[in-house]
Amino acid sequence: HIFLRVSQALILGTASVGSALAFAPNLQKGLVAARNVFQLLNRNSNIVDPEPLGKDKWVAEGSTDYSKVVFSYPTRRHIDVLQDFSMSVRPGQTIALVGPSGCGKTTCVQLLERFYDPSSGVVMLDGHDISSVPLYSLRTQLGVVSQEPVLFNRTIADNIAYGYNMRDVPMSDIVKAAKQASIHIFISSLPMGYQTYIGEKGVQLSGGQKQRVSIARALIRNPRVLILDEATSALDTESEKIKTTSTTTTTTSGKRRPRAATSRKPPTTRTATNSTDGQHRSTTSNTRIMASPEATETVVQEALERAKEGRTCITIAHRLSTVQNADIICVLNNGKVTEQGSHSQLLEHKGVYHKLYSLQLGQS
Repeated sequence: HIFLRVSQALILGTASVGSALAFAPNLQKGLVAARNVFQLLNRNSNIVDPEPLGKDKWVAEGSTDYSKVVFSYPTRRHIDVLQDFSMSVRPGQTIALVGPSGCGKTTCVQLLERFYDPSSGVVMLDGHDISSVPLYSLRTQLGVVSQEPVLFNRTIADNIAYGYNMRDVPMSDIVKAAKQASIHIFISSLPMGYQTYIGEKGVQLSGGQKQRVSIARALIRNPRVLILDEATSALDTESEKIKTTSTTTTTTSGKRRPRAATSRKPPTTRTATNSTDGQHRSTTSNTRIMASPEATETVVQEALERAKEGRTCITIAHRLSTVQNADIICVLNNGKVTEQGSHSQLLEHKGVYHKLYSLQLGQS
């Protein structure tokens, strides 16, 4: 009996140890991941946050200047992304940065947001070297609409208010920003309105709706400088997909026949109850109504034009047709400003801009 008990204990113990060892690879991965997280949390930033300017609330006018800026990324010190780069934008002006990929357009914006400091030269906002402006005060003056909106599985109101997460944003400010972004009417048509949950990454919204929510988020802090980082490029991709889907449909005989694109309608919604906490969430059904790409793009462009009013605007664009009305178009190439002027002036100059514009015009 003792032998059987000992044998049984050894067998059970060995099985338990074997089961535990099966998790050893996951444990090792978890330790490595945790080490990387703590290294990130404990690292010291190279961006030094200076003392306040002596004002309770600094509000910039929007004048932006780059003076002889040279910059290279920390991982590629030997490659200068910007070389002796100089540019000036006056309050209320719209300037467009265009040029081939990798010429330094996005880098200019990252320096203004002070994600990096230039190797030499200076970036100024309202005559202040931004390295002397507290990060909170600096970034409060900036609003960014990026290429791909980052939305959370929260309500529309929460996603808009996230643009100014340093304070509790009243509902009146959220509605005001939504109206400026031309999204208020759509939100109001939903059964749960601003309390509608939009899913992970805003999956329940179309590309145009997500972009307008992103515009409202940028406007919630009433920025003096609005940065549009290829704000319509993701929408352009979606529009091309819609065009392909809506213009032709395959019949059972294998032939294609034209089908007209229908106008945009608000997606149908349903209210679901979370069984764990009883919280009601309004979710949009998976059924999408096909939209006219031209109509969607027009609405977003109108929202962007309205957002620019009374603000300095820095636009990064790949498609040149979206920046023809800019006050100044700045053409970058190899980290330098090669041409600068209005759309008509640059076409008459017949330089790099004329070449890019003609190339895109031929492709369209």
